[in-house]
Amino acid sequence: MKVTNCDNMILIHGTEPHLIREKVAELEVGISEDAKEILKEASISSLITAAQTLSMFCPKKLIKVYRASFFSGSLTPKQAKELDGLIEAIQLSDHTIVFIEDKKPLDKRKKAVKLILKAATCHEFQSFKDWETEKIVDWVQKKFQKLEKTIDRNSARKFVEFNGKELSILAMEIEKATVFMGKDDDVSFEKINQLMGGQAANLFAFNDAFKLKKVSEVVNHATSLMESGEDPIKLFGMVGSNLRLYMSMVSLKNRGYSVDKIAKTLSKNPYFIQKLMQDVTRNYSEEKLKQLYKIVCEKDLFIKTGKQPADTALLLFLLNLAD
Repeated sequence: MKVTNCDNMILIHGTEPHLIREKVAELEVGISEDAKEILKEASISSLITAAQTLSMFCPKKLIKVYRASFFSGSLTPKQAKELDGLIEAIQLSDHTIVFIEDKKPLDKRKKAVKLILKAATCHEFQSFKDWETEKIVDWVQKKFQKLEKTIDRNSARKFVEFNGKELSILAMEIEKATVFMGKDDDVSFEKINQLMGGQAANLFAFNDAFKLKKVSEVVNHATSLMESGEDPIKLFGMVGSNLRLYMSMVSLKNRGYSVDKIAKTLSKNPYFIQKLMQDVTRNYSEEKLKQLYKIVCEKDLFIKTGKQPADTALLLFLLNLAD
């Protein structure tokens, strides 16, 4: 079968779940709930049926297919023929089929993946790397623009510094900030902090106490922030982001890198790295940082599987700062 691009077949994939969710939401704009259908881990035959099924009330549907079963594993000759039939069925269908792969990267060597990549309109969203802070700052500025607000680059950078690099958390905080700003379209970090009752200053104190390994202070700040309504998952994300930065920085230093070279490697300001390096190396060894990061990953799993509430996991983790 000659595979041609199909306007009503869309593939959304990658490692950044928030951007994937945003793209799916964009496709759903203007579509009624009755015209939406969700399929999970669907087989080729079930998708052929969905593509060919006509409805008197919804002649055109948006069918979201999460983690199609045939993307993993090898195709048998029979399945390969069925997949050709599926692509043809979608091309002839009035429905729009959206394949969504949001749990793990697609293996582009697989025959099924190659065929869908060739036939579908594709959108790939990869997570930002730890050293791509400036790209996240760009994203924050664009996000404010979409909400008809402008934020200067320095304020956007501070916004990322205090809220962490998790896009879903940043998006939530951006929406919160726009509410606080009201009719004022010119956003600055100082205005946000003032309108939010100094919450950013409290986050700074939390980060500072963590950096200096002041156990009782960082626990008190975390408790106070959560009592003020701060999301413990956001605080946990900030801790994980800080640890990754600290580990990278100390590892490079121990390998003989200069401050300027470390700053360039991590896409950070040299003065910022020099100042941070002094505080971190005075309080943490590379081994201690690795140990703490291992605990962070463990606690993160506990939160995601429901073994521990996020606030409890955060406070128990912070107690591990003590030697």
